[in-house]
Amino acid sequence: LQAHFAATRRSPFDRLPPGYKCYTDASVHSWGGVLGGKPSTATRGHWGQRHPSGDITLLELRGFRLFVEATTSLRACVLLPYIDNRSVVSALRRWSSPTPRVMDELRLTRQLLDARGISVPWCEWIPTAENVAADDLSRAADPAEYRWSPRLALAAAARWPQLGPTQNW
Repeated sequence: LQAHFAATRRSPFDRLPPGYKCYTDASVHSWGGVLGGKPSTATRGHWGQRHPSGDITLLELRGFRLFVEATTSLRACVLLPYIDNRSVVSALRRWSSPTPRVMDELRLTRQLLDARGISVPWCEWIPTAENVAADDLSRAADPAEYRWSPRLALAAAARWPQLGPTQNW
């Protein structure tokens, strides 16, 4: 069997139905994911007050967990995540991390997967340029978030310097 896969240079996971491949991504503002690369399965959310930190590894891992949590149709299946963060891929492959906060998130992820009967036998790294759908979802603006655009903030600071530095806006 190993000789066959070595000869064809294909992973046994390449034969999984495309609906069980998920693509997730996170940014400092939000997270997003799609199942099987289909836009109709898109799920996303904004961190809001739940923003854990500026640690992108933690955000990416939490984004994966929240995607699974939000995709209620995922039950009793094999799931193959494609993630563009090598640290998260490594943590999901080993189910271990030297970082305590990442370990806490791994435990929460494992509990959710076990409760739903979802098996994650492997995790694949995907270049950011190929993770377009999930990347777009994770960078989408929150319509409920109100703040100055950088261009308007600079224009206002030039017009009314008494307002102070723009980085606090």
